[in-house]
This record gives sequence, structure tokens and C-alpha cells, in this order.
Amino acid sequence: MPAFVDAVLADTGTGKVDMVAHSMGAWAGRWYIKFLGGETKIRDYVSLAGTNHGNNAACLFAPFSESSAELCPAYAGDGDSENNIQFLLNGEPSVEDVDETPFGIEDGGEIAWHAMWAGLDEVVYPNTSACLNQTSRNDCSDPINKIAAWTFHLQMIQSQAVFDQVEIWLRERNISRP
Repeated sequence: MPAFVDAVLADTGTGKVDMVAHSMGAWAGRWYIKFLGGETKIRDYVSLAGTNHGNNAACLFAPFSESSAELCPAYAGDGDSENNIQFLLNGEPSVEDVDETPFGIEDGGEIAWHAMWAGLDEVVYPNTSACLNQTSRNDCSDPINKIAAWTFHLQMIQSQAVFDQVEIWLRERNISRP
């Protein structure tokens, strides 16, 4: 991901890019921002049905897939999942101990964070694990979270209503560009 973002920055001649990630791509984007220097290169981050707090449905495939083992269980604590990625990104599930949206504008940083979760998500379970800045499990009350109420997981990348919302979010800080 770092090389791709650098290539986009070089090709466009801009200082920052907007990142829109779907499903497990949300983890990759958050990892890049938090641990790989992305905080200086990302302006807006949008997670669509992201597996931000894991996915209990992945437990079915955990014995066969490292990525599924990492997602299982949702809201994994320290040492509860493969490679501990959930814990490193989110901290202990029952304690407010980690900033899930580091370098965010709400804390004086430069990244505007957004997360949209699918109300009818048949892939990410619980579907509320897609929300960020949770103060407790399944908490989607932070204003950066928005539900796509009658939307399934894959519809998140096909829905005109979702595209419209993403466009609104991305234009909030970049009004002058098409």
C-alpha cells in the first residue's frame, strides 16, 4: 500500500490522497495510517462495511485462513486472534485505551475519518463492528459513523446512495475539486 499511495501522489502531484476502503481493506488502510507513515499522506479516510472490530463469521474459516483467524473473534483482546492486529488497532474491547482514529481532525490531526456500516450486512457479524471510535461493543454513536440501513455487504460498493454519501464526505474538505 505505501508504494501505491506514493505512486498516486506522484502521478497527481498532490500532497495527500483520499482513501476509501471496503471490508477487510479497512484494516489495511488503518494499519497503513497508524503504523506505516500514512498519517502524512491521507486527507480523508472512508471505511465501507469495514471489519474494524473483527468478524465472528470469519471463525468458520479460521482453521483454513490466516486472515479469517485474525478477524476471529470480533472484539478480540490481547492474544485472542492471529497476529493480534485487532488488538493493535483497537486496544482492549472493554476499555477505552486506543485511539481508533489516530491523527484525526477531532484531535488536532489532519485526517477526516468516516465509517459506514451495512444495516443488512450478511458478511460482517456483528455488522456494528464496522463502526469506529466505539466506547463499548457495537457502539456506533460517534458522528463519524453512518448506517446504510437497507444495504448488504457487497451493495456497499454498488449503491448510488453510498456513493453519494462518500462524495459528500470527500467534498467537505475539498470543495474546489471535481
